[in-house]
Order: sequence, then structure tokens, then C-alpha cells
Amino acid sequence: MLAWLAVLAFAEVPDTASVVLITHGDAVCAGTLVDDAGTVLTAYHCIIGGGRAHVALEDGSVGWGKVVAQDVRWDLAVLEVPALAGKPHATVRTEPPAPGDEVWAVGHPFGASEGFGYLSGTLRWSMSRGEVSRVGARALQTTAPVNPGNSGGPLFDASGDLVGVVSRKLDGDGIGFATRADRAADLIASPEGYRVIGGQISLDSMVSMLPDSSVTPTATALGSIAVRDRAVLWLGAGLPLGRRWDALTYGDSSASTWEARFGLRQRAFRGQMTFRFDVSAGVVSINTTEGFIDPDDLTVRFLRSQEIRPIGTVGFSNGIAGLDWGFIYGVDETWQTRIAVRIAWPGRLWLF
Repeated sequence: MLAWLAVLAFAEVPDTASVVLITHGDAVCAGTLVDDAGTVLTAYHCIIGGGRAHVALEDGSVGWGKVVAQDVRWDLAVLEVPALAGKPHATVRTEPPAPGDEVWAVGHPFGASEGFGYLSGTLRWSMSRGEVSRVGARALQTTAPVNPGNSGGPLFDASGDLVGVVSRKLDGDGIGFATRADRAADLIASPEGYRVIGGQISLDSMVSMLPDSSVTPTATALGSIAVRDRAVLWLGAGLPLGRRWDALTYGDSSASTWEARFGLRQRAFRGQMTFRFDVSAGVVSINTTEGFIDPDDLTVRFLRSQEIRPIGTVGFSNGIAGLDWGFIYGVDETWQTRIAVRIAWPGRLWLF
């Protein structure tokens, strides 16, 4: 027992000097310097938006990283950061660890907000210890606690070598996953190149209104396919809420039911302050319901019609919520305004 305690007391803790903080759009992740040239290994989902990422070391050194290789299936990406050349780097282990091996995860849990006040000096470049639970064909299961902000960060073994790249976690205690570093070694040695086509598929919730014609709100499921978070295709299907009541109250009620739009997205700022600005154009279906009382039998009747109209939109969001303005050209040669509030829920569904 005393011998076991002595081993723990003198166990070496991996150095964090090679661990970087990656800020890319609203993503705040970690990564690891793996050579003298400034090569950084991280997770693919951290740089899915394309373009250059801001990379910082704990000593205050900063640079911009260019993606030079990626492997979507293994959730890996390689960045070149010339400004960090010559900085301390980790050795990538080419053999997987064994179940029961001790490992350390280093990263920036909930790193979108640096610790302040009571939490000052915490959260970023923090370390957690655990064990390798299982070794899969692609992933290592570990008990080392990982959270958002640890993504892309290293999983070090007892010698300080890189054995895994943190990828994801499951709800529950001690169920984290890291991509095996032996695959990362192959990607670094023989880069497969940076694919121009890549992105994500998301599903958001949206509530919209056509204030020029009625007060009927519409609940919409809005799917989007974003290529490098630049070119975006939106497809939506909506359900008007209370349109019969509004039709009887106001005589008629209009709502946008389905739509298809294509547009461009531009990001501004980084981290928690990131905003996405969207401009798009396409078509929207306007469903109009007229309510009246039949004079013959005094029953309430409704007439529905549907028109396909062109729509242009501008909007902004911060990755959680957004506001859109739509401009719909009607058959009467007038413009109608649509106001929509978007919530990023359930959010990102799939990466490609």
C-alpha cells in the first residue's frame, strides 16, 4: 500500500507547454503542437467552418493556423501555424495504449469564457486524470473528464506522449472519447490534403410572422446545409398557429408554410462574441385562409389558397439565437415583410 502511494506521489504530470487554444468562429477548442515547424493536431469538428483559426499558447504566443489536412471519419485535422515554430511540442505515440493505462486530458473546458472573479486562473489549460477504459478501432474510451472546450485537445500518457485527440463525450460520468493518435501520426506524415467541400447539416427552430397581412405566427423546422459556413442552403417547413381563429377575427390570415433559400454567410469576431450574418434568396409558399359565415346555413366556412412567391432575407445570429428579416414580393406587385426568430435547436446534426 505504501509503495502504491509513493508511486502516486512522484508520478510525473505531463507538461502543458505544447497545448494550444484554438478559436475559430464560435468554436473554442484545444490542440497540440507536434513538431518544431508549428504543426498543430486538433479535431476536425473544431475547424469545420473553413478559413484560418486563431491559435494561442499558454505563454502568450499567438498565430493563425491554416488547415493542411483532415480526416472527417476519424475527426482529425492538421494545421500549420508558422508563428509557433520552435515552440515545445509533444511526441505522437504510434502504438495505442492498453486498457487501464493512466492518461491525462488537457484543454479548456467551457473555454468560451475565461475564468474570472472566484474562477480566475482556471478553466483554460486545465488538466484531468483518468484511465483508458477501452481501445476501439478508431477511438479510445477514457474516464478522464472532458467537456466542451476539451475537443481537439491531447490525451497524454504517463510519459507525456500524445496517445489520443479528444473528440466527444456521452452523457454520464467518465465516458469520454479520443481519436487514437496512431492514426494521427499517419495523417501528419502523409497529409491527405484539405478538402474544399465540407461542412455541416443543422436543424433549427423558427417562429415567423407576416405583420403586413395578419398576426398569425408560424412554427417552422428550418434545416440548413452549410459548406464551410460560407454557402448555405435553407429548407423549411412550417405550421401556422391559430390561423382559423385569426381568419375569423380579421377576415383572412396569411402565413409562410414552406421555403427554399440559398445564400452566403459571413462571420464576425471570435469565440462568445461571434456573429453570423446571412443574405439569401429563394421562394416561399404563402398560405392564406379566409374565414366567413355561410349566409345559407349560418355555418363557419374557410377557404384556403396558396401562392409561391420570391423571398430575399437578411439576418444575423450568434450560434444560439438569431433574427431574420424577409422581403416577399407579392402578386399585387408590393413587398411584404416577414420577421422571424431562429433558435439553434436541436442544432448541428451531421458533419461532412
